[in-house]
Amino acid sequence: MELLIKLPIRAKSSQDKKIARFGKRFGVRNSDSTLLFKEQIMKLLIPFSSESILFKNKFNPKIHYIHADWSFCYDNLYTKKGEINSRCCDLGNDIKCVQDIIMNKFIGIDDKFICSCEIRKIEAKDAIILNLKICNR
Repeated sequence: MELLIKLPIRAKSSQDKKIARFGKRFGVRNSDSTLLFKEQIMKLLIPFSSESILFKNKFNPKIHYIHADWSFCYDNLYTKKGEINSRCCDLGNDIKCVQDIIMNKFIGIDDKFICSCEIRKIEAKDAIILNLKICNR
């Protein structure tokens, strides 16, 4: 079984953190823009609710693993000089933030079950495309 999710939003790095004070101690927390991004992702996932329930019900962690096929679309992937634009996020950072939201919070399957993946950057209208596939071990 496969679950295709296409979100019309530009990827945001999970590294957008800031120092915060917790009582007498300091720590690191997500910035306001990261929290807003996570809220936007959750709202964009609502149309995929019924498919995600079917996906979760079909998945058996004793006999399955998940393959994730990621496409991060950027409308300005290349500069005028033909180089990769430095404003396009690092793929590792992109995946961490979005994968946690989709797998853990939305679908309800721990992302540790993603055992293989493909990742690419594409020059296209800003979007995040994720195709999840249940595979037999």
